[in-house]
Parts: sequence; structure tokens; C-alpha cells
Amino acid sequence: MIPLNRPVPPDCYTSIFKNAPDALLLVDGQGQVQRMNTAAQILFRAEFSALENLSLEALIKLWEETPLSEQFVRLRSEKSSRNVTAFIPSDDDERVDCEWTSACFEDQSGNLWFLLSFRDVSNTMSAYRAALEAATLASELASHDFLTGLLNRRGFMEFLEHELDRAKRTGTHTGLVMMDLDYFKQVNDQYGHACGDWLLQEVSALMTASLREYDILARFAGDEFIMLLPETTQSEALIIAERLRHIIELKSFEQNNIRLKITTSLGVISVQANFDAPAESLISAVDKALYLAKASRNSVYCLDVEMT
Repeated sequence: MIPLNRPVPPDCYTSIFKNAPDALLLVDGQGQVQRMNTAAQILFRAEFSALENLSLEALIKLWEETPLSEQFVRLRSEKSSRNVTAFIPSDDDERVDCEWTSACFEDQSGNLWFLLSFRDVSNTMSAYRAALEAATLASELASHDFLTGLLNRRGFMEFLEHELDRAKRTGTHTGLVMMDLDYFKQVNDQYGHACGDWLLQEVSALMTASLREYDILARFAGDEFIMLLPETTQSEALIIAERLRHIIELKSFEQNNIRLKITTSLGVISVQANFDAPAESLISAVDKALYLAKASRNSVYCLDVEMT
């Protein structure tokens, strides 16, 4: 076994630097690249001769949030660093993600040097981003309706729970409106389900444009929609529902020489901040209001929650 204090021949250090699998850059105290190994030439796609007197800032951005003019100052102040960065080689637009470390040392003359090591982790980061996108998509699909892009029942119930909690803290009312399309089955029977799907998409877009920015619209089931109206009293919710009924009644939906006129039925409720019952009880209440509205079609029915 070689003693730990045995001097290592200089050519051994040179061989280690040259043949290291990670890309190595030797940078002087002024931030100029003085030496790079073979792996660095491959990673940065440049011969050493092309990097003479090249500043570190001109080669790579180490920190996304740090301006190039300040990154070497930061490197000197931190002495040692570990991070992940991305750079784009000058000859194409390929993204390269690198995990990098830096170490600061002085030579025998007291000159400051930095040794930077870069490891290409593009494949790992690409797999991570793909997994993150897949997880995001899965979450989106679980909470959104595939046809209209609106929240589905599951997604809506999560919003409702949060809004009821917020309303209790702020002391405000919460309004709910449930709506379905009158005689929608006749559209599917006469024109086909593709036309029915198109109509649902058109109605969804129309309602989205007609509601306030902070209202939450969801497709609850089939041709049934539900709206969460934050900080909305019963009288205000009734006005909103009546306005929606009127907008849809006046709208002509046209596609492929098919012109459709439809009406809607809407149930309305609103609860005060001190409402203390499961969110599902609100759904039952507004569903009952809708049932009563459908008795006459093209109408709005407002129901006091205490009456249910």
C-alpha cells in the first residue's frame, strides 16, 4: 500500500486531468479559461485553441438568476459551489443540462485558481421532465373533463371545499348554480352524439366568457354544469343565473348547416359563511333547485338551503 503522504508525480496529476470522464476547466483568478481536458472539448464542442483568453462568462452561464457580469464574482465569493445549469452550444440549439462543481485553490506563488467540473445529466433531466409532465397530465386528466376542458366533478369538489373554508375565514357568502340543457337528448337523437358533443363545447365556451374571472365552472355530468360563485349572495347568484339563461336562449349555435336554438334550466343557492355541513349537502340542495327549475324549463329556481 502506498503511504498517503507519498508525493504524487506531476505527470500523474496531468494524466488524471486529461483522462477524467467529467469535463474539467481550469480557470485563473481573472476568470480566464486556461486549460480544459478532452471531455470538456467534447462537451463544449471546441478545441482548446479556440478557447485561449476566453472568459468563463463567455463560455457558460453558471447560475440562471445571476447576470453574466456578476457570475465570476459570485464564484470567487463562494469558493466552492455545486449546482445544475443548462447551456446551449453555439453551433445549434441543443439544450445540455450539466451538474457542476467548483473548487478554489492557490498555487505555490499564491495565485488563485478554480477547477470546474461538469457532468452531462441531460438524459436524467430529460427523464425527470418527462415524468413531471406525465404526472401533471395525469393530475389534469383526473380533475378535468376531456371534452370541454372544464373541471370535472372531482376537480370541482376540491375547489368547493377550499372555497367554503376561505368563506368561513373571510365571512362571505358562497353561491352555487347548477344548469342543464333543456331537451338535450333530442339533439343527440336527431343530429348524433358528435353534434351533441360540439354543442356542449360551444355552451362551455359561452358560459366561460359570460362568467366573472374568479367564478369556477365545471361539467358535472352529461349536459349538466355547475358554477361556484365566490363571495356571492343569493340575490346576486340569482341575477347571474338569469343572465346566463337569457344569453343562451338568444344564442344561435351553427355548424355544418345545422342551426340550433336551446334553452336551459338553472338551480340557485347561496350559503353564509357560518354554513357548517358537508359540501355534498350543498350539491344536493342545488340539484334539488335545478329539479324544480326543470319543471317548467327555460327557467331559474332559487332555493333557500334551510328549506332542503
